[in-house]
Amino acid sequence: MSERSIHPIIPTAMALALGATSTLLLQSQEARGYPAGASVSLGSNPVVSKGWSFSPGESSTLLSASADSDLVLTDVVMSTSSSSTDCWGFVSYEIAVAGETVATGSAGVSSYYLYYDRSHGRPAGSGSSTLQLRSGLRVPQGEDVVVTTNSHTMSSSCASSNVKGWMTVSGYHAQP
Repeated sequence: MSERSIHPIIPTAMALALGATSTLLLQSQEARGYPAGASVSLGSNPVVSKGWSFSPGESSTLLSASADSDLVLTDVVMSTSSSSTDCWGFVSYEIAVAGETVATGSAGVSSYYLYYDRSHGRPAGSGSSTLQLRSGLRVPQGEDVVVTTNSHTMSSSCASSNVKGWMTVSGYHAQP
């Protein structure tokens, strides 16, 4: 072999060896994901939900986080209605954890009503409010979820005694 024909073979062989080594070293590895925080692995169904019927002005402890897990609230749904024939206004609620208000909402109240000449009317109905806490509202272990309701701007024939409300609060237990 002549000296001239060896020169192109050495750089080509070195380039192939470098390419093969780079391919092996830079190959993608299997991706592995780990949760950033605590997960919901309690070994049982962690979902909780509680319903409540109320009159405006009432307060109730709807849910409690257990001593060994936090509670994460995800949804609050409230609806209202009146038995009065001339009622309008709204009912508000406050959700408190450890004595601090953490969420609020309201729903309107209206009922069927005929004007004095009975030629016009306003539609009957009830109000509703949905609060979706997409990231969740964490209730620390051992704390209570207390809901307080109030009526506002009620017409004179719309006493708290003929206004009713219904609420459902739901969420799940999670590791603290």
